[in-house]
Amino acid sequence: MYTRFLNFCCICSCFIAFTSCEPNAAELRKKLAYMDITDASCIFIAPKQSNTNKMPAKFNDSGSNTISIFKITEEGVIQEVILQDDNGREITQQYHPIKLIPIEDSPYIFAFFTVGTFVVNKSTGAVYDCSQLNIDGPEYGCGMIWKNQPIATSDKYGNIYYGKVIERGCISELHKIDVSDPNSLTDEIITPAGGVYLKGFTVSKDGEVMFADRLRTKIGKFIAYRNNAQLPFCGLDGRIHFFTSSNRTASDAHVAINFHEDGNYSVDTLGFIYFNDIYDLGYVSGGFSPYIIKLPNMILAIGSRAQVFGLDNKDHLCGYRSSGLDNFSVSDLHYNNSYIYCSGQTAEGYKLIKIDVNTFATKTVFENEDYEIYSFIVDNQGNIQFNGSRISDGKNVIASIDPSGQITILSVSADQEKITLIRIQ
Repeated sequence: MYTRFLNFCCICSCFIAFTSCEPNAAELRKKLAYMDITDASCIFIAPKQSNTNKMPAKFNDSGSNTISIFKITEEGVIQEVILQDDNGREITQQYHPIKLIPIEDSPYIFAFFTVGTFVVNKSTGAVYDCSQLNIDGPEYGCGMIWKNQPIATSDKYGNIYYGKVIERGCISELHKIDVSDPNSLTDEIITPAGGVYLKGFTVSKDGEVMFADRLRTKIGKFIAYRNNAQLPFCGLDGRIHFFTSSNRTASDAHVAINFHEDGNYSVDTLGFIYFNDIYDLGYVSGGFSPYIIKLPNMILAIGSRAQVFGLDNKDHLCGYRSSGLDNFSVSDLHYNNSYIYCSGQTAEGYKLIKIDVNTFATKTVFENEDYEIYSFIVDNQGNIQFNGSRISDGKNVIASIDPSGQITILSVSADQEKITLIRIQ
């Protein structure tokens, strides 16, 4: 009996010692300091398998979920992303990712893990805990103005803006994160108490905001504004631009807002268009949203058929640049400073095209009935990585396409889960 008691005590002692060594969520948040993404062209979340150079199986032998973060390096190799503490020790296995969210015009991305939320510097890999800000996950609110509108954006000071739905009916809050000291991040709700109707939002480079029914100055003053603004965007000059809308045959103004130090505003009329031009992009209230392309010397809108409409340039000139393609429907779009890449479907199958941003001529990158593209990214040299389904055998693939159109398969898996690739470099 005494021997049994000693054995029981030993078992309990071992159990207590083991469980006491298991770090809790707060300890894990403090430990995470570095994410190895400095050589990544893109990153993604996927199930893990023993060979980290291949797409992982969905579950390990025990049946538990083994989701991890992976990267495609600049050399085109798939590797698991290594996580480290501030002493350089690997701690990857202690963290389970949920989602990754890019932030427009920011050196950071959001990384959500089961233990908390972090912002990660894409250039250095440094990780900063922002779990204390209670970011459940940025949301679009009631919808998007632009098809590729980011969930989170930033101003010229580096502040991060994101929306958060607080009740049904599209009532949302807009949050602003001050990243001037990434080791001590702060969050501010910059919408009135009770939230606002948030169908997208537009932030100027100075930090002013346009909502659906009001403006917010950078000093925090709210101004009612109900001028039926269509397709607002941040122009090349850093101001908020939009188009007025009267009816589909009238000449409508392209305007920009000037915010003054006294908290008031004025509007500059930059030119005129016909609303039919915007309508032809496929834009209808509550319907298709066009894509927006922000280049160093121009801003463009891309319609549902890959038609190109100029929104802004150094002379603030608007108008059509190309009429698009018949029998083509854009399903995804990415770009660099030379080309706009559109994937979509034709009657013959899936197709990937690129549009020259100087001549607006269209060229087919690849047209292949054997691939359905789920998501893709393109780097500054024109190298493409995509995730999709190989129709001939139903396999899920990650592949690259070089500027000459050569396809290289990087990974093949029987798992059918779609993967979202997030560009890093």
